[in-house]
Amino acid sequence: MPSPSRTFLCAALLAATLTTAAEAAPAALAISPAQAQAMGLEFAPAVAADWVRVARLPARVELDASVRRLVAARHPGTVAGVYVREGEDVLAGQLLLSLQSPEWADAVALAQANTARLTQAGQAETRARALLEAGVIARRELESAQAELAALRATVAGDAARTAGARIGRDGSVELLAPSGGRVLRRPHDPGHAVNAGEMLLEIASGDALVALGSAPPRLAGQIASGMRATTASGIEGEVTAVSGALDPATHALAVRFRLPGGAAAPGQMIELAIARPAPSGAVEVPAVAVVDLAGTPTVFVARGDGFAAQPVDLLARDGASAWMTGVRADERVVTRGVLALKSLAESDTDAGGE
Repeated sequence: MPSPSRTFLCAALLAATLTTAAEAAPAALAISPAQAQAMGLEFAPAVAADWVRVARLPARVELDASVRRLVAARHPGTVAGVYVREGEDVLAGQLLLSLQSPEWADAVALAQANTARLTQAGQAETRARALLEAGVIARRELESAQAELAALRATVAGDAARTAGARIGRDGSVELLAPSGGRVLRRPHDPGHAVNAGEMLLEIASGDALVALGSAPPRLAGQIASGMRATTASGIEGEVTAVSGALDPATHALAVRFRLPGGAAAPGQMIELAIARPAPSGAVEVPAVAVVDLAGTPTVFVARGDGFAAQPVDLLARDGASAWMTGVRADERVVTRGVLALKSLAESDTDAGGE
């Protein structure tokens, strides 16, 4: 049985011989200036990369739900008046529209009555507290006043949801007010339209935060994750916020959600987003045409001194335009035209060496 020290030494020697492709010594190519000119070689600098592009995905832009306010009918009725237009900016509390709705009017009247009762109950609780401290009443009378006050508070809170902040107009119609300032996105009804309970009357945007909804092919499963950068074609940066864990049964794709800053695109617009993950230390970006397969290893041809070197690289990612890798230093010049001619020459040198 080998000793521990011998085992450790063997492991160390083995590790020293296992190098990555990027650490392999580049093969020098003997090319004269005349040959280089005849090949029409062209070059591009390797650019230091902070991000590695994973994919480009189409996505549809929408306003974030957090900035959208829906005004819905709480009861059936008929639109009596409309006082705003789509695209108009409104202030909180501004009159939006009115409806003839006996049920809704009754609910608003009851809510107003409950609000008045709440005010009275609050005053009664204050008096009861003072009388208890003066020794005029028993504690149970204060507790009774407090219980009535708590019940009315809950009732009034429920009334606010049922009436949607509506009020009764001078003509007896139900008037709806803007729940917040913003811009009217949709206003589908005109005077005379009948509406049902729960039907949307207006939609107001109270901010400009955007989301984008896209889909990714199954081959990208596990490659896209929350926190990755998403960049529009114009260079505006957003972020991946969610990726579905399973394929959509209808589209056979992964649903991807993005967050975008306001103004990145118009709601409803289809855009393309470049998805990128953080790059490892020493990563560079070069044109994709610079990379070839040489003896089964991704390789670029680098201009060094008066010649060229076939430099094996660790390829991180590649698309139709760019490739990301380690093994080449930033600002080194890589060949982008005449690459196949250099590949043939390198393969010829290898075959000659083998003979």
